[in-house]
Amino acid sequence: MYIENLLTKYPATTDQEEREILIFITKGSALDAALLTCNDTIAEKLKMFKHDHRKQLGLTLRNWINFVGLLSSVGLAAYFLVEFAI
Repeated sequence: MYIENLLTKYPATTDQEEREILIFITKGSALDAALLTCNDTIAEKLKMFKHDHRKQLGLTLRNWINFVGLLSSVGLAAYFLVEFAI
């Protein structure tokens, strides 16, 4: 309830309140964070908050590129292991 109240007044929140929201979303239980998305009254504010803090939430283009690079490396390693093991 506390985080929902903070989100209702976003973006007119203090830096400390924004840190509390970030901590709740990143370190709180996944169920509690997911339940925030079910609340229609704060859905737009939550979307705005996530967009404004995407770097702190790990939703950056750089992270996606690193993830795709890692998957590609694993895929290539598996291919070469199978190809040259036979």
